Amino acid sequence: MGPWRAKPDSKLMKYCEDAFKNCLLADPNYMDFQGTTEAALFAEKGMDNVIFSLGDLKLAHSKNESVEVEQVMKSSRLLYILIKKILSESVN
Repeated sequence: MGPWRAKPDSKLMKYCEDAFKNCLLADPNYMDFQGTTEAALFAEKGMDNVIFSLGDLKLAHSKNESVEVEQVMKSSRLLYILIKKILSESVN
């Protein structure tokens, strides 16, 4: 798949940034993702994408892949805040 980059000014990016700041009380760390995802395929169809996660990316898909329970809890809260914001905007 070809390269792809999230649109920094998209509504989805703003929602993700707000959810991250609201949940973690910190600014997000932006970086290029050195892997393959389906995001490029969605972007080709005009759909906004953002890839974001908590935890240590170095552990992903490794022999000792793991995640701390606290990271799962924080991720759940972050996704709850994000989904709630998106749904409340779509209803109004």
